[in-house]
Amino acid sequence: SVNQDERLEHAKGYIYEAKHLNIGQSAPHFNLHDIDGNLVDLSCNKGKVVVLQFWSTSCGPCRKVYPHHRKIAENYSTDKVSVIGISKDRDLGALRTRIKEEQLNWPQICEGT
Repeated sequence: SVNQDERLEHAKGYIYEAKHLNIGQSAPHFNLHDIDGNLVDLSCNKGKVVVLQFWSTSCGPCRKVYPHHRKIAENYSTDKVSVIGISKDRDLGALRTRIKEEQLNWPQICEGT
């Protein structure tokens, strides 16, 4: 069924991430639009430290990491460090609310839209 196919594709994505997205390892190239329509091109960050924040509004443990990401974004120059949020949310309104509440002031890509 379509639902099983979707779950299989999601599982393949998680397996890929587990094998290929480790700390210190180069992330695969992507260029996607953030929730405001701006293009986020990973290759534009060459030579910088890039923090990819994978999260969702329903993830309780994610909330404990927000302050650390805020500190990184506040304490390092954008020409040296970039923080990019990648959310798996489907409810863009709830996502925007959480971003505002938590002051996640960096590009946010929404995987579910």
